[in-house]
Amino acid sequence: MWLSKMTRGLLTATALLCLFLGIVGCGYHLEHPGFLYAHVPSVSVPVFANDTTYTYAGPTFSNAMIHEIMARTTTRIAGSKETSCKLAGRVKKITFSPAARNEGETVFQKRITVWIDMELTDDTGHIIWAVTDMTADQDYSRVRQYTNGMATTNIQAEEASIRKAMESIAQRIAQKAVQAMKNNF
Repeated sequence: MWLSKMTRGLLTATALLCLFLGIVGCGYHLEHPGFLYAHVPSVSVPVFANDTTYTYAGPTFSNAMIHEIMARTTTRIAGSKETSCKLAGRVKKITFSPAARNEGETVFQKRITVWIDMELTDDTGHIIWAVTDMTADQDYSRVRQYTNGMATTNIQAEEASIRKAMESIAQRIAQKAVQAMKNNF
């Protein structure tokens, strides 16, 4: 059955209105990407310094920053010789603490917390933007295996859980940092 042009137009308009109201009503809004920081069209992001024993922490956090800058801004990522601004970071500390225990007081979930410093500088070394002790945390499950009734930690599986938690933290810290820079805070 063919609908008249007027009916199709009304249905299309109604669908678009519902979509628009759904987006606006849920609090979502479109954000103009803009530069990372006022008048910073390009930036280099070297691998973050790492004061911890987790060798992959520095690259994990610098890669998260690069990804977030590329996804949320119009600022171009460039090599240090191609830009006058640099976003440097330092993974200062990583701690682990119990997040949940069972009745036998065995820790089955841990919390990892990371502290990061970052600064955006120009080619003279002048600090344009900086943050110290930006933190985020993430819980992860300990992976236990049982052999003859004895519980032991599966080191490889737990390391994979830690890495996944670290990537989640890096993403959240990158989102917070990019938003702060875009708002000039």
